[in-house]
Amino acid sequence: REAHRYRSNGSVLELTYAELIAEADRVARGMHRLGVRRGDRVGLVLHKAQDFIPAFLGCVRAGFIAVPLYPPLTLGQLASWADTTGRMLATAGAHLLVADAPVAYTLRSLRDQVSSLHEVVTIDDLPDGGELPVGPVSDSDVVFLQFTSGSTSAPRGVRVTHGSLWANAHAIMVDGLRANADDRGVSWLPLYHDMGLIGFVMSPLVTRTPVTFLSTLDFLKRPEVWVRTLSEDHATISFAPNFGYALTARRTESTEGLDLSAVRVLGCGAEPIQPDAIEGFFERFSEVGLKRSAFLSCYGLAETTLAVTFAAME
Repeated sequence: REAHRYRSNGSVLELTYAELIAEADRVARGMHRLGVRRGDRVGLVLHKAQDFIPAFLGCVRAGFIAVPLYPPLTLGQLASWADTTGRMLATAGAHLLVADAPVAYTLRSLRDQVSSLHEVVTIDDLPDGGELPVGPVSDSDVVFLQFTSGSTSAPRGVRVTHGSLWANAHAIMVDGLRANADDRGVSWLPLYHDMGLIGFVMSPLVTRTPVTFLSTLDFLKRPEVWVRTLSEDHATISFAPNFGYALTARRTESTEGLDLSAVRVLGCGAEPIQPDAIEGFFERFSEVGLKRSAFLSCYGLAETTLAVTFAAME
């Protein structure tokens, strides 16, 4: 069965669950050949979902502790971003950093600043072959380190355990969203952030809910791609912070050809909810089948894995 669909600049890549696991295992073997062992921390600075997700799941499969980090927003901020990234890698005690090619060269200097860091590589640099160290885990084992958003203070690393991740993912998909076999998710959310990573990469695995991933940059350049994808994929579940709804309603030039009648959950969290922005979005797309009952307000934070509370679904 299809697990993931990646859309970027008009191209589409689909992976079945078997293909996703095979790619994750390939990446994990490459990390292992570079000396990473169970319990070691691996920094990830990868902006493409088709790179990030197998790398993250490869770490989970092999018992490496992934450390998702945000990529630079602009080249003008590269120096300050590299300093911040270096501090987070040092805090995490990262053994390996896997980064996008454009920034990996810049970050290689961090090996002289972060004592634990042995290597900085790109996905393509990872060697082929080798062993896949798969072993048992307990609920108390750390599965990855989630740095907080830094919206109220400097980013802090949160240890997410297998037990807390499973409990929160199950609560999100089963208790909160009541996911069923007909559901399909769509997400443009950054994968280094808990709502994008836990909400749309890890949680859907609990119920084998397929997800289409859009590039965050593609969304910011053309927000209409979000509702177009919801329509084309007959998707049922998506989430966004408040600004995403306002931006999409304002910058969607035409609703012609859209059909959002399949959408049953549109969640909003990560920042204070502004009723005018949400009402404007639903008014904008009501003529193409979007139901007001689809709106779901929620609250979460990295310190509690992700979700804390959902409003009751109608």
